[in-house]
Amino acid sequence: MFTETVKERLAIMDVLNNAAVNNTTAITLGIDMSKVKRAAYLVTFTSSVAGTGTLDGRLQGSFNSNFTGNTNITGTNLTQMTTNGTLQTVEIRSDQLVQFNSTYRYVRLHLTGAVNSVTLGVVGFGTDSEQSPASQYNLNTTFVVAGVVCNI
Repeated sequence: MFTETVKERLAIMDVLNNAAVNNTTAITLGIDMSKVKRAAYLVTFTSSVAGTGTLDGRLQGSFNSNFTGNTNITGTNLTQMTTNGTLQTVEIRSDQLVQFNSTYRYVRLHLTGAVNSVTLGVVGFGTDSEQSPASQYNLNTTFVVAGVVCNI
């Protein structure tokens, strides 16, 4: 029997809402991997000007919450996105982050748009938290406003 709902098991820990990236980069605030054992980012490629924009991304790790001294994490590069209305995920476990660099605690998504302006969105989830429910680590109620759970 399950005791937690999906919305309790997942924490919305990072977000980038409808960002327009025009030949530049966009970065998320980051996830504290000391709170969760797994983190996953869902990236949506909403649209691009003239349908010719591209989007690349990768995870970065750091031992500082402000990401000074950050490094791109090997093996986390997104496949270049070029098609409107598509999405992609990238995830990492806390043990993989520590294996990459034993001092790293934080992870974030670093995105690069090129050719023409790209509109994108990102949600970063955490799960398998040290203390349940994971949803206690939700970013804030500005982004998580409601949830409905079937109670049959």
